[in-house]
Amino acid sequence: MILKIEKDLTFGPRRIEWKEGEIQVSLDAVAGHTYIPNARVDGKSVAAYFDDAGVGFNRECLPLRRFAVAYGGSADGKKAGC
Repeated sequence: MILKIEKDLTFGPRRIEWKEGEIQVSLDAVAGHTYIPNARVDGKSVAAYFDDAGVGFNRECLPLRRFAVAYGGSADGKKAGC
């Protein structure tokens, strides 16, 4: 798959800047597991990978779901034990 990576979003007077790139990543997935995309940025180098959260991972604990709750979303990861 191809992942689009964006980094260093900067808002300045009359402009928005960021760095972006696309990277090809493969994933040897196992049925029933939850995989969470992640990236490591070192200068101009980017490595993308997936964290295997295993079987039965609570969807309320997904990183973007927890972020959405912090900004008014409907799910509550704290109540779900995240």
